[in-house]
Amino acid sequence: MKLIIAGGGVSALSLLKTLSLTPQIKASITEIVIYAPYGLGYASNFFNQPQSSLCNTSAGVMSLVYDQPNQYIDWLTQQGLVYRASDFTPRSLYGRFLREEAYHVMCAFQSLEIPLTVLNEAVSSFEYAQDKVLCFSPSGLNKADYLVIATGHQKRSTSTPNYLYYPEHQEHIMANDFDGQRVLVLGSRLSAIDAILLLEDKKLRQLDVASRSAHFPAVRKKLLRTDPKVLNTEHIISEARRSGVSVYTQFTQAMHDEISLHFEGDISVIHHDALEQLNVDINNMLNNNIGWEDTLDNIMLHLNTLWPHFSEAERSMFYTQYGEFMKRYLYAFPVQNAQRLQKSLTKFNARILTGDCRHLCLNPDGQFVLDTSTYDYVIDATGCRKMPITRHCEIYSINDREDGENMTQTKFNLKGENKVYVTGSVRTFLPVVNYVNEIAQFNKELVSDLFKNIKNVCLV
Repeated sequence: MKLIIAGGGVSALSLLKTLSLTPQIKASITEIVIYAPYGLGYASNFFNQPQSSLCNTSAGVMSLVYDQPNQYIDWLTQQGLVYRASDFTPRSLYGRFLREEAYHVMCAFQSLEIPLTVLNEAVSSFEYAQDKVLCFSPSGLNKADYLVIATGHQKRSTSTPNYLYYPEHQEHIMANDFDGQRVLVLGSRLSAIDAILLLEDKKLRQLDVASRSAHFPAVRKKLLRTDPKVLNTEHIISEARRSGVSVYTQFTQAMHDEISLHFEGDISVIHHDALEQLNVDINNMLNNNIGWEDTLDNIMLHLNTLWPHFSEAERSMFYTQYGEFMKRYLYAFPVQNAQRLQKSLTKFNARILTGDCRHLCLNPDGQFVLDTSTYDYVIDATGCRKMPITRHCEIYSINDREDGENMTQTKFNLKGENKVYVTGSVRTFLPVVNYVNEIAQFNKELVSDLFKNIKNVCLV
């Protein structure tokens, strides 16, 4: 087959690295074309970052190859850098790793004599016709047998000098001193935390944080890479059959048993005040939550494997019972970053409020207004509105804005047997429909319909 990959970041590199190590690759693929506007191996979150900017994921789970979990650790060792699997390395260091891996991947396919072409442009649209996927771009039409969507974050609408995006305008944020300025950060997930940490040494007059939830993710101390003691997919299925209960019932029981083995403390403490919650999370992690993130990874991995065995009602029940828990702990970040975040928020006497970027407006003086507060700068780290999907008859469009602003748009037709694969991040274990629905605020019914109609969908 001829394979086209839309995107050149971590997901695309992970797929290419995995393919290059597959024994049957020469018999399976005759040509690969990659659409990578910024080049293969480029991921904005890992470039031009200060040494103090740590990855929010530990080194032990940042391998590009699923069955080689020590790949990144081994690379660090080769560089003479002493890091353990539980350590959180500088982002710039992982950027170096990605660049080197991109080079090695190119060499690997050259030695395999499989043509690999990198085009520095984006796919504008694609559709399925006559057993081929047709990909359209500024340079013209490219036909393939399979298409992998590994685009990650799409381009967002045009910014203004005082309305900045993170990570797109990271260098501008780092260079600006914001002396005496009032700054509003939009978002409270990992990107927003990274943006706030860039402001910790600035001379701001005011720093506020606004998001839909007005809560930061939970905090983790470190990963111990503990093996699950109770969670075992085959055992859960066989025990469910033996006991005459559903796989869902058996899984949730095993999940609770697994938590009780690894976790000490209360995971349900939720404060309305975000700073108070952050302080509780930090203390909780320092005191007793060692290894908890491993347990969550184990739960999510088995959840994804067992998801097809759940009924629609059971899937809905899972998110009703555990939705808030998953949202909070899926995006846990290291205690080092949490302590810096807490220090920055306290230093600027920051307000953390419930708000939405759609409620922002400009006053006659050119200042941003949210509720009754005015700001000189807005740093948008929400990730929202990056990939809205709309449907017109049988054509679906990604990033189709009604106002026609400058956003990357990808359109695709779902008629016939589609040969389209969708990639996710290396840390994503949630089933794809529910993950996408949660992250990007998609319409649930529309997204479910979309992924039911794409015949071949995988999460890389």
